[in-house]
Amino acid sequence: MKQLSVADGRYDFFGRLAIVLQTQNIQMSFETANRMLEENGLKPYKQMRGLARGISAAYRAWERAENKAHISNPYSRAIASVYTNQYGNLTWL
Repeated sequence: MKQLSVADGRYDFFGRLAIVLQTQNIQMSFETANRMLEENGLKPYKQMRGLARGISAAYRAWERAENKAHISNPYSRAIASVYTNQYGNLTWL
């Protein structure tokens, strides 16, 4: 099977990290996700609002890639269930 990916490096990172975290039933705060971007050589977001938008955009980018590949949505679902706001809540709730 061809490996699925998205063009934007940060969006790709968010999706791949979300899959790994989801398999272990781990959630991650936006702040931690932003630090991990920087630690992995990717440009971090300057504000949490920008990061929230980036994670939302990553969800949509992965959803489009999954739909194009005609597969279920493991990456986009993982993104939706892993990243949390400063209160520990999933942002889509």
